[in-house]
Amino acid sequence: MSAAVCLLVSAQLWAAHQAYETIGEVASFGLYTSVVLSNILVVAFLWVSRALAIATLVLFTVLFVPYQVELTAQMTRTHAEVVRIIEYCQTQQEITGAYPVDLLGYQPNDTTVMPFVSYSTRPSYGYQVGYNVGTPNTSHTYSPVNGWFYYPD
Repeated sequence: MSAAVCLLVSAQLWAAHQAYETIGEVASFGLYTSVVLSNILVVAFLWVSRALAIATLVLFTVLFVPYQVELTAQMTRTHAEVVRIIEYCQTQQEITGAYPVDLLGYQPNDTTVMPFVSYSTRPSYGYQVGYNVGTPNTSHTYSPVNGWFYYPD
């Protein structure tokens, strides 16, 4: 198997893995995993027409990998901002004895990701901060009581 085929299939596997974190369990399985599994047929087709098989792999890769690169970059930036929010909340709790009721006093480092961030307070868990990337149905949340939690759909 050529290095190009290995590279293209590896990129698609990476995108399928990242899709679970960004667009959720059902969508990632239904969309990306189906494409990756179809590559088995494409790789088998390498014996018949190498050029057509590689062109098909390139097409699948171009259709799905760039979108996941974009979502992964957004998720990385958003996660980093949420970690800074957690540090802010912990500092406020140490200074005032209570977690902030909102994030009005927080100065974001990356304002572009703030639309994807949510924040709420409750006596039972102190506060909860979370984010979603790719779909509003997939969320990563943190609370001091429960730690990190991921809801895939």
